[in-house]
Amino acid sequence: MKKNKLNIIIVLSVLLIHVSPALSLGGVDGGGGIGVRCGTKLELLDIYEAKEQGLRIINNPKDLNEALGLVSKLTVNHYWNPEKISKSKIARLYKKYIFHPIFTGNTLALDDENFKLQVIFGGALQLSTDIGKINLRKGCSLEQVAFFSDKDRILKIDNKKWQELDWINKSALVLHELMYFSYRRHSIENIIIKETITSKQSREFVGKLLSKKGLTPKFHGIPLNDYTNCASDGEGKIHDFYAYNDTKNNLIVVFNLLYGLSSDYQLISKFNGLEVSNFWDQSIINQRTRIHFTDSPYSPKIMIELKKDKNKNAKMRVLDSSGSAIGPFKEIVCQ
Repeated sequence: MKKNKLNIIIVLSVLLIHVSPALSLGGVDGGGGIGVRCGTKLELLDIYEAKEQGLRIINNPKDLNEALGLVSKLTVNHYWNPEKISKSKIARLYKKYIFHPIFTGNTLALDDENFKLQVIFGGALQLSTDIGKINLRKGCSLEQVAFFSDKDRILKIDNKKWQELDWINKSALVLHELMYFSYRRHSIENIIIKETITSKQSREFVGKLLSKKGLTPKFHGIPLNDYTNCASDGEGKIHDFYAYNDTKNNLIVVFNLLYGLSSDYQLISKFNGLEVSNFWDQSIINQRTRIHFTDSPYSPKIMIELKKDKNKNAKMRVLDSSGSAIGPFKEIVCQ
């Protein structure tokens, strides 16, 4: 495998493929990629709903190269964490190995071809049933622009409708398909909210990401040279997070994984008056604090609970709004 291709595998851990199949949620075989036609104009539902909510969308790219640069930059800025290689290098890799194949209708192949996504531009598609709640203005209607089959790893795009879209809507479609695939497969919201999976949350996410207001990056606030990375001990990462102190000496915890699942939004908790060096001291046994979903319209009420066992090993679990455990305690090791 080429060196650059190996690097892109490393940086895709939060977006596409590096969640254990045993932990992925499954249950929905694709969908999304809905357009809204008002008169003769067609735009993606993600963009339409964002505008309806009063958000201002960023400037329309003028061509394919600008669109590739935009989606690569936005994705990297949102998901980059301090342990990864430079943002500019990751953006180049995303542009070449992820986004260019999708925009141009080629096969996306990664990880020694263990992950393959075939992109096919073709004819009309049937309207999917995973749209969720929507509100359309009078005279507007829905049209299927693309359909992603999880089982076959095939993304079908209606070529006629694709040609109607401007570059910001094409960008929204590509982002939507990747984000919604990730959401269906390993979003922690799905085991907390416990509702039928629809494309609504991914549409809201993409609309905000492409707005001038933007979104808080997943790992925002982590000091580049002054943090501790913690993860569950043993094979694979069940829990994974970063811990650091803010200017008021509060302990801030930013999560990457919880029980092997993640979120497109920043997951963050605060412990008042604790130092990173004292994170696992006897004084914080059985402490609980809420996990906040920054910028999420759902913001499920869940908590993190810390304790030490009889051997003084640090352990962590997550509780739902009723105080019931979402999963068992898992031992944590920090470095």
